[in-house]
Amino acid sequence: SLPAISVKQGGKNHRCHEVEILGNCKIVYRPHKPNKSQAGGARLWIETEPEVEIIRKFFPDVELEEDKPQGFG
Repeated sequence: SLPAISVKQGGKNHRCHEVEILGNCKIVYRPHKPNKSQAGGARLWIETEPEVEIIRKFFPDVELEEDKPQGFG
């Protein structure tokens, strides 16, 4: 599936499936005052300081389901 998360660092946007934030962060929800710096005006976002390391992860198009036995064929 296409990445649903957008990570904005400086002037760049990076799309990914999962994000690990290695430091302090703040979750902001402003339904009546969207963040106009995001396409479409994000109403929910996470803020960090510039020095906080962010690890972006991507998943393959098809993931194996852990609860289903994996067999041949």
